[in-house]
Amino acid sequence: MKTILAGDAPLKLSLYADSAVGRDVQPLFIPEIEGDWCVTLMPAYRVGRLGKSVPAKYADRYIDAVSVVALMHPASVRPEAGAVPGWLSLMDSAVTTGRWLTQWQASDTEGDAASALSLASGIATLKTGDVIIPPVKGRTVSLKPGDVITAEIGAEQVLRLKIR
Repeated sequence: MKTILAGDAPLKLSLYADSAVGRDVQPLFIPEIEGDWCVTLMPAYRVGRLGKSVPAKYADRYIDAVSVVALMHPASVRPEAGAVPGWLSLMDSAVTTGRWLTQWQASDTEGDAASALSLASGIATLKTGDVIIPPVKGRTVSLKPGDVITAEIGAEQVLRLKIR
């Protein structure tokens, strides 16, 4: 995780290896590393077009879908602003994305999502398919084999994890 100062506010970013990003179509396996494990469920926004230095007021033009992501981590570690520390960002299925909803209100991009998109686009060029996880407090759930964890946006289920 790298902390970058943008004005007075620090921005914490994590880069995830392709193998660390999973989909909810497969079971989520608890790693064979000693200790209890959790997932933190957070909102996520998908970038739908190329962008650099995007002002927050134009975020709705760059975000084309919304979903929920599950960040897997040891119970002793809490993700900060959608970021997990070091080695966790390399672990298979460290972040699991749900089904993307394209029918949503553009006003949903206000606040944290718009600010996160604007800050990230000031540091790196946003590309189609990039995922923005705004710095909000997520909901953390303990993992046990046999559990099923679901997440909904409105009345639509977007994430279903079978824990093995």
